[in-house]
Amino acid sequence: MIIGSKLYRIKECSNSMVWAKEHSIDAPDGSVFIADKILHTCGRQGRIWQQYPGQLLVTILLKPKLLHEVGFDDVPVRLNQLNMALSVGIAQALELYNVGIKWPNDFVVSDKKVGGLLAHVVWQNNFPACIIIGFALNINTQFAVTDQLYLTATSLSMAIGKDLDMRAIYHDLLAKLDSYYSLWEQKQFVQIYRSWKAFQIYLGKKIAIHQKDSIVVSGVMSQVLPNGDMLLLVDGKIQIIPFCIVSDVRVG
Repeated sequence: MIIGSKLYRIKECSNSMVWAKEHSIDAPDGSVFIADKILHTCGRQGRIWQQYPGQLLVTILLKPKLLHEVGFDDVPVRLNQLNMALSVGIAQALELYNVGIKWPNDFVVSDKKVGGLLAHVVWQNNFPACIIIGFALNINTQFAVTDQLYLTATSLSMAIGKDLDMRAIYHDLLAKLDSYYSLWEQKQFVQIYRSWKAFQIYLGKKIAIHQKDSIVVSGVMSQVLPNGDMLLLVDGKIQIIPFCIVSDVRVG
């Protein structure tokens, strides 16, 4: 087992991604970083991830050998495929609760968000020295009807009507993540892609792509590609939407 082979745990830290980066040299591949309280958390594009009781927040440091075998031009595709592999690992661990993947990096139940995945690459001499993965999941979180997130967010316990064993889910997550990380290292990209595609909840639906440059493009999500990009049908024409330009994806 690689992911979870070493655990770093503290009561409180400012930012778990920064904490993991501080151990980028001495921590082994697959090290897990857990803090009982994280003072500053963020999602994609630097957005604030609001912390609630009942959430599971995990940070993992990876030092994949595979990236040392590829050329510079291949690195972006391999990183996208790693993102796919880890997303599938999380989705499979939560499959019992009907969790699906909202492209590119969110986890959803009944059209409401239950979590997200964030990846940060630490570069050294124009090459990835390590990759820091952070994910947050609403396990036993309760959102009140008056909460501004109630319409867009939920938790596994709200979806099934009872609290869950967070420790058991945590161990299931590490096992699945380790399995798919190993598949990625073994270059089983076709298997990873097929599983990732099967978990996509917006395929065939009309969506709005909110890009980082503030442009919004609407169309039907017709396909996801093995490199992680999306094919969007806009006014009868196919547009390729790269993973890296997306800020948010919404239905309609």
